[in-house]
Amino acid sequence: MAQSQAVRVGVVGLVVTAAVVLASLQYQNLQFLKSGVGYSAVFADASGLAPGDEVNAAGVKIGTVDRIEVEHGLARVDFTLEGSIGLGEST
Repeated sequence: MAQSQAVRVGVVGLVVTAAVVLASLQYQNLQFLKSGVGYSAVFADASGLAPGDEVNAAGVKIGTVDRIEVEHGLARVDFTLEGSIGLGEST
């Protein structure tokens, strides 16, 4: 009886450890942990841009590109800005 319970506890421990390791390796992709504000921008040319690329302002990383889609011949780029950084109305 005690050995069976020890095996059960060991298996649960391994599963929890594996889940924590996988979550930590995929931290950037966990949507529910993301903080920041999402934006979209439309460009005539977004070649060289890829999901996961940094969004920079004055050489400082302020966000990440989430997705790029083509709509009506234009590139729509969805990105998230970190923390309290925001874009003004005329940006």
